[in-house]
Amino acid sequence: MPQSLLTLVFITVFLLATCIGLMILWVHDKKQSLIQSQKIKQELENLKLENNQFKGATSTQNKDSLLTRLVHKLEEGIIAINQTGQVILLNPYAETLLGTFFENVSQMDFRQAFNFCKIDDTRDYSAFEKALNGETVDLSGLYLVTRSGKMAIRGRVTPLKNDAGTTQGIIVVLRDATVEISKEQESQAFLSQAAHDLRTPLAIIRSSVLLVLENLGKLDTETIKNTLTDTAKSTDQLLALVNDFLNVSRLEYGRVDIKKEPFDLVSLTAEVVDEQLPLAKAKKLYLILEETDGAIPKALADKNRTREILTNLISNAIKYTYQGGVTVKHGLRDGHITTQIIDTGVGLAEDQKRLLFRKFMQIGEARSKSTSQSTGLGLYISQQFAGLMGGSIELENSEPGKGSTFTLILPHEHI
Repeated sequence: MPQSLLTLVFITVFLLATCIGLMILWVHDKKQSLIQSQKIKQELENLKLENNQFKGATSTQNKDSLLTRLVHKLEEGIIAINQTGQVILLNPYAETLLGTFFENVSQMDFRQAFNFCKIDDTRDYSAFEKALNGETVDLSGLYLVTRSGKMAIRGRVTPLKNDAGTTQGIIVVLRDATVEISKEQESQAFLSQAAHDLRTPLAIIRSSVLLVLENLGKLDTETIKNTLTDTAKSTDQLLALVNDFLNVSRLEYGRVDIKKEPFDLVSLTAEVVDEQLPLAKAKKLYLILEETDGAIPKALADKNRTREILTNLISNAIKYTYQGGVTVKHGLRDGHITTQIIDTGVGLAEDQKRLLFRKFMQIGEARSKSTSQSTGLGLYISQQFAGLMGGSIELENSEPGKGSTFTLILPHEHI
């Protein structure tokens, strides 16, 4: 291959890989923005409906009654505090969050009624005090301590002013932000992991490009072959990463197409086993598909998604097995077909099992030391796909040093 053409190939691959990496990060950030926009739009629609109802009220009494109902049905905590700091109202949601009834804190100073603190447990009422001085303050980085424990909260403290601009009290709107913060941390972890996983193949491709550019006309055939091989492997790894990230994005958007139709699961499994056999042989492991004792009906699922699941489960079993091998067998259970993947690999301890099927989870010392490149998304994606097809994936058993048994459960055709 001419050196100029070789250089062009390397540069094209490198630029394409870089663009793909940036696209993944942009798509994920765009998704978060879209979710937030949809939430805000829904809240505005709710406020518009409530405002129309309020305008339709024909008397002050009706308006007061409607306003009270609206406050009480809100799925956010509402606390009203007068200018002297006394609690004068709690809606039901606030009572639930605070773990107390309004009667128990009525007319109490808010500093005595509620325990708001920072993450280090230092009490913090600065947001409330600023609001009493006329400033609107967002609640962030604040925790509420109750008898049930400590929860992260978010919300806003707004001063209530009369026509003269004098603050007569404050309204506190707050919510339990535990799940919200957890999702944000997961999103940050996604972006961090994506950047980390994309960096390795991109670095290899970049070094290959530089090698060619700096040694034009000097490279022998063997060096060119090795460089192309490294680049091809890195490109394959990059493609696998892209597929995983895009699958996660589609799952979270709810845009995964599932086409359930009857197909021969045993034949499909045999195809996947044949595809994975070279990987097992390279590690001097056996990979066996056991014959079934009786007839296995056709699976009723998405064939392509099922292939992805089987590929992931069998390749994982091979990756984390260093002696012995992997056995695959089919059976029937409660109107479903079971596909068991049994390995003699590293196995899992009890405290590691609960982390399975979560994003970016590669469990155990052997996994952390594995030379295989993986995002830790495979089991998460596979479990989601199985669920969308009316099935599941179960960890039947696993012991450190003895191996694991994963079972794919799918519905079958009823004749």
